[in-house]
Amino acid sequence: MSGITYGADFVAYRHHPELVHSEYAVIVSSEEEGDANKRLRVWSDVHCATRLCGGVAKTLLVLDISKSGHSVDSPSCLESYTVKERTIRRWNPEQCREDHTIVESENVAKVEM
Repeated sequence: MSGITYGADFVAYRHHPELVHSEYAVIVSSEEEGDANKRLRVWSDVHCATRLCGGVAKTLLVLDISKSGHSVDSPSCLESYTVKERTIRRWNPEQCREDHTIVESENVAKVEM
């Protein structure tokens, strides 16, 4: 389905769209010359995309597609494509906070000099 509402190319679902909301906003990037899709080339673009996705409870999924072959005449050309996927989420300090409580232990080894 189209992801234009979320600033992406597509949205992806974990299950059928009638059962759940989309979980991913997908941006497809290509290394080919003349590619009009030159998004996420600077930090401010990445920041804006992750902020938008975070605001609508989506994970940003970036697919980098590169082609090593030249012919696209048959389905066998798919073997020459490489897809690298990256998921990008906005850092949330409340979810990533480490527990800094001190654990008292009686079995601590003592070193004497």
